[in-house]
Amino acid sequence: MPNQKGFTPALIIILIAVLGIGGYFVYSNSRTKTASSVNQTNPTPKPTESVSFADTTNWKRYTSSNLGFSIKYPAEVTLEEKDNLVLVSFWGPTQKANTEFYDGINLSFTSGSLKDKTLKEFADSGVEQTKLNGGVIVKPLLPFVLNGISGYAYQGGSQGRFTRIYLTSGRNQYFMISDGTVDPTEKGFQKITDQILSTFKFTQ
Repeated sequence: MPNQKGFTPALIIILIAVLGIGGYFVYSNSRTKTASSVNQTNPTPKPTESVSFADTTNWKRYTSSNLGFSIKYPAEVTLEEKDNLVLVSFWGPTQKANTEFYDGINLSFTSGSLKDKTLKEFADSGVEQTKLNGGVIVKPLLPFVLNGISGYAYQGGSQGRFTRIYLTSGRNQYFMISDGTVDPTEKGFQKITDQILSTFKFTQ
């Protein structure tokens, strides 16, 4: 006999089941809406995109009256001139602040006196300085031509590899380019660096 003041056991079971299923759908729907809201406000971060290098037409042109050269570079990279040094840089996705450089574009341009040395002798002294600083010579100093300008270049390494290019800049003056670009996540940084260097020219 049913209890006049309550519910039968079967009815109680049915009510529990209905409430349970209803609660599940409410919970599930709530989670979906929350996830959708979170994704709209904080979308999943995308990997750092490579800087466009296919066409240099829209790249910026930089001319240093102090060092007497010019290059073209993508708007996304940072270019700054400090005294007798021009730095071109772009951080890769894994690069962190206040650490050694290990991911991204890293170019520097500088010039100075040969101090009565030939360009070859001055470049040789750069090789020796690399060794004294604990670096290794990955590729020896050899004749090098950059956009029709003759000079010398070598590749060194310790924590990371770098290339040094030495060119003659005026009477008893050298011009040095250091390329410390590193691309561990294959974003095409070295190709961009090479493209920047392909636009290099002396203006004096």
